[in-house]
Amino acid sequence: MATETPAQSPAAGEQTATDPSPAHSPTALARRRRLVWALSLLSGLLLWLAYFPADCGWLAWVALVPWLWTLRACDGSVLPASFAAGLLFGLLAVQWVRLAHVSMYLAWCGLAMLLALHWWLFAWIVRWLTQGHAWPLPWVAPLAWTAWEFTRARIDIGFSWYFLGHTQHHLLPYLGLVPLTGAYGLSALVMLVNAVLVEWLVRGKLRGHTGSASHALSLRALFWWSLVSIALLLVNPLLAWHWQKEFPCIGRFRVLIAQPNEPQEIRNLPSEERWQEFLANFRALVVELRAHLQQAGPVDLVVWPETSMPYDWVRLYRVASADGSRSPTGSHLPPSMDSWDQSAVTLPGPDLPWQNFTSEEYARVRDEETDTLAAIQELSRLIPVPQLQGVNTRLYFLAGSPPPPPKEGSAVESGPNSPSAASRYCLLRHNSALLVDGAGHVRDRYDKIYCIPFGEYIPLRQIFPWMEWLSPYNQDYSILPGSEAKVLRLEANHGVGFGVLICYEDTVPHFPRQFFAQTAPDFFVNLSNDGWFHGSEEHEQHLAIARFRAAETRRSLLRSVNMGISAVVDGDGSILALPKATWRASKACATVFSADLPRYAGLTIYVRWGDWFCWSCVAAIGLCALLTGGQRFVLARRRAHVCLPGQSKAPGSG
Repeated sequence: MATETPAQSPAAGEQTATDPSPAHSPTALARRRRLVWALSLLSGLLLWLAYFPADCGWLAWVALVPWLWTLRACDGSVLPASFAAGLLFGLLAVQWVRLAHVSMYLAWCGLAMLLALHWWLFAWIVRWLTQGHAWPLPWVAPLAWTAWEFTRARIDIGFSWYFLGHTQHHLLPYLGLVPLTGAYGLSALVMLVNAVLVEWLVRGKLRGHTGSASHALSLRALFWWSLVSIALLLVNPLLAWHWQKEFPCIGRFRVLIAQPNEPQEIRNLPSEERWQEFLANFRALVVELRAHLQQAGPVDLVVWPETSMPYDWVRLYRVASADGSRSPTGSHLPPSMDSWDQSAVTLPGPDLPWQNFTSEEYARVRDEETDTLAAIQELSRLIPVPQLQGVNTRLYFLAGSPPPPPKEGSAVESGPNSPSAASRYCLLRHNSALLVDGAGHVRDRYDKIYCIPFGEYIPLRQIFPWMEWLSPYNQDYSILPGSEAKVLRLEANHGVGFGVLICYEDTVPHFPRQFFAQTAPDFFVNLSNDGWFHGSEEHEQHLAIARFRAAETRRSLLRSVNMGISAVVDGDGSILALPKATWRASKACATVFSADLPRYAGLTIYVRWGDWFCWSCVAAIGLCALLTGGQRFVLARRRAHVCLPGQSKAPGSG
């Protein structure tokens, strides 16, 4: 860090009141402000073009140059312009969110504001750390951008979409940094290249320019930063070649993937007509799966998308007391509880409500449980191979004895004070994946852990009940998160195991690592329902982000997505199979397809060490801020003790 002398040039905008030169005239200042805004907004537009629907990923290497140039070479309103540029980018990039429901227009604006805040915070820290030649832009910019991306992904209602690195998804097989640092390392590299290009551009402008708070890098420093950028670009294919040798394919797994094409409105606004249409489409897909099995031969697993089945997984358990403090008694009401089911039960906590269980409700739940098991058996008879099914799960915990059946011929009374309301129950809802063997027996279940705000739970619901209006559902669809990132295993296939990522869990960078805690999965499966977004660019962007989870863990990823885009992704991020010939043709269509899924073993650096690179960036940017703040504090104290010309000494001074 260069030492800042006490008598440097004034801060940005300080000369405007006293300097009569044409460069600081009101006209010149207004012209520079317009330039700042124009260049900042240009960067926001160019970066949007690097993502879908344009998918011009190469633009990301230069898209931020105009904006970064204003941060380095211009004074004036760079922070408001940075916020506006981020807002423009956000409004264009996440406009597909509004397609889900009219209430999601607020979510669209909220996510755009979050991205705008990211840009504003980045601009603020870059301006503060690069003023007075304190720290070079090629050092500060990658650290700050990575730190903000990491923070955005980690906060409770975070949004880990639209990382800079995601623009390079087509190059993933050649980007060896990803298994080392995750997508964050690629984001830092893209930002580094933009920053080095900016330094070359501003070198002539800032060199010897005494009216700016920033200074150009020396030619030697700029040469070394350019060399570092080129070296990192060249080392990527070498690292990718190394990972291919380090993690060879150890076998293949034959899969059959179903992709329905059901708009979410059919589920949100149910009617008998829409329900019959849904059932007809489901039966047609089953017929197509059966035909594919006969033509393509045996497969190891059939995969259905998230909540795509025409039934819920309903289970009824008996617990010892209504406070939820004791474990199940083991006497599951018929049919009997399997051993895996016993271990999968998460008891309701004391904060969950218990309700009266009337005889009629109890009988209805019992019938629904029986019907669900019968439907699974019938589907397994038609498709006699192991299946992974996306379902809504409803677990009823009954405290005490079941309510007595109503007496025949007597009037039926209902309500909390009726005689039939003799038992109490607690209902737990989950978004789940059921593993069913070829004989129709449910072998295991995974419950979604990362729930989506407003879509799957209402934040601060008890404090602000009006926030339920922001949910896209007409009914209460609050679900509870799962408790364990478990690996599901197919015992009939030599214990092959896989981790399940439901919905947007495949966009959370740090989440797949949890599946390696005990036994490593052989591959990952993503079940998703993108029927909310009507064939927009969300489908392509979701697949592009999911590819990074495969490359980070060096595990193949199988995706079964309602309305698409379903795919099979290799462990290096390559697309091995799609439903149709192209990405665009593979969305908004109902189809089935099969593929051979490569299996891998071993642990990447990212799986072993996690977000070590991000934490290093956070620590480095924090250290820079601490040193810079300390240095400027000391310099300010020194200036305070310097007597200005003509100022009289304080009384009593020597």
